[in-house]
Amino acid sequence: MFAGQDVGDGDVDVDGVLKAFERLQSIATKADLPKLIAAIQSPRNNFWTRELFAEPICRLGGADYLETLLEAAQLGFDEGHDNDGFQACLADIADTEPEKCRAKLEELLARDDFKYHELAKWLLEFCETDSAASRGHSCLPTIIRFWSRPPGSAKGSGFPSVGWYKPMENEQVLGPLNAHTHMPQLKWDETEFIECLEVAPEVAEHQTRHIFTVTKHGLILTLTLWQLESIVTFALRREGSALPVTQFALAVRGGVTLQRHQDGDCLEFRDCVVCPGRFSYIHGPGDPGDVRRFGYSLVVQVAVTPEIQIRFSEVQR
Repeated sequence: MFAGQDVGDGDVDVDGVLKAFERLQSIATKADLPKLIAAIQSPRNNFWTRELFAEPICRLGGADYLETLLEAAQLGFDEGHDNDGFQACLADIADTEPEKCRAKLEELLARDDFKYHELAKWLLEFCETDSAASRGHSCLPTIIRFWSRPPGSAKGSGFPSVGWYKPMENEQVLGPLNAHTHMPQLKWDETEFIECLEVAPEVAEHQTRHIFTVTKHGLILTLTLWQLESIVTFALRREGSALPVTQFALAVRGGVTLQRHQDGDCLEFRDCVVCPGRFSYIHGPGDPGDVRRFGYSLVVQVAVTPEIQIRFSEVQR
């Protein structure tokens, strides 16, 4: 995996790294945990390979390796990354072995030399009996809302109706295949994002990633767009905290458009599947671009004026 990190002029062999990761996933056993720990602690890592190494460590080692995992996750935060895939792996530990996870976290928090208190306390919340999803959404009742009926069909539903999903003219819901997913390259317009979100993005080398950070009324929304994968991740946190109140990823199969309304503009993400994180199509329940497996669809609208709002509506095909 490290060999694909720099193949000349700072380029990354994305397919090579992913193929190495898939092979690692298929052959790694508990006996390999010492090597995996050494790998995630290697200075040759970047935030991406740390997230990839975290998955087999979480799966094979679980709560026994929380200290090392929290250290690696905090390094990603310190570098300014949202760590969505990494945090999904940590949350899986709390979900699959909550009692053991809680005991390990309480042991770490009781130590004077333990440095990652905020991250450990965040993960401790996932060891409770109620679901992480319901906790996250209940914290933000006016910011994130779900429609159970077609948007606009209920009084006071907020944004005007976006209607049932219909492909735009010449739009293809599924585009060219690559080695890992049916997802096409994302159809979007950077100028529309800048106009709606009122911020310029931080752009990665080769324009593989765009990060938009919006601050409003004590909340910070970080929207990270991976256009080659058609993945958009969302993290919402309070000012002064590095940990998100809620976070998720969208596999966007139908593109993004700017919708203009009298009460404010919004970005509309069409034909979406909600995923735990960016790499769900590798080690999650399946390829979100496969409409036979993921036949449901969501329209998601995002606005930042007069306040940050994220709206979901289920769509009939």
